[in-house]
Amino acid sequence: MFESKSVILYRIFAGARLALLALSSVALLAGVCSPAIAHPHSWVDYRTEVHFNDSGEVIALREVWLMDPMYSMSLIEEMRNDGKEGQQRLAADVNRTLSKGHYLTHLFSGDTSGKELPIGKVKPPRVEQSGQRIIISFDVPLKKPLAVSAEHPFSYQVYDSTYYVEFLHDPDDIPIELVNAPQGCSAEVKSADPDPALVAKAAMIDQQGQAPDGLGRFFSDTGVVSCRGE
Repeated sequence: MFESKSVILYRIFAGARLALLALSSVALLAGVCSPAIAHPHSWVDYRTEVHFNDSGEVIALREVWLMDPMYSMSLIEEMRNDGKEGQQRLAADVNRTLSKGHYLTHLFSGDTSGKELPIGKVKPPRVEQSGQRIIISFDVPLKKPLAVSAEHPFSYQVYDSTYYVEFLHDPDDIPIELVNAPQGCSAEVKSADPDPALVAKAAMIDQQGQAPDGLGRFFSDTGVVSCRGE
């Protein structure tokens, strides 16, 4: 199968995050400013769990975010400077920020072109340190259980609207785990296929630049869960 030109450009652009991360980390350790080039400026590798009730309906999406090493380093240092209360204060800040932004989570019945599903009350995220990385995890409940079929799958996207932070399913982990799912259910990750013009536009926005609201959606993975009837 041949990849579209936009997919190839996007993979080159997304892959460049590793080089930028290495350069930024060296600059940070050397005590100089990190390069302010090209959105995104921070990255999150994440995995999800799609939870079902005993009736075979989707009831919640659990998200586990692994923050990039450089951003984790700054958060760990902040926690150390604040002593025993540092982790609690960071968790409170994370909850306050994410709650204002709908937890950067967008849920759908069917494809992502439709109306978003309403969510229930989200409990405060858990923030913990694992080695030199920060992990943020939380559950996003659906306001109403959702029946899922092949014709009407459950879909979701996780993204920062301004694309300052890039979210991609963790390539080193199981991207989507189905919990208590009935037989015949399956999950897949559909990678973004942004227009080459959008890739170029994002590459031109520096760290202080103002990205158009909604840009991140075009670079977002889409998780899709469908179930076959017996």
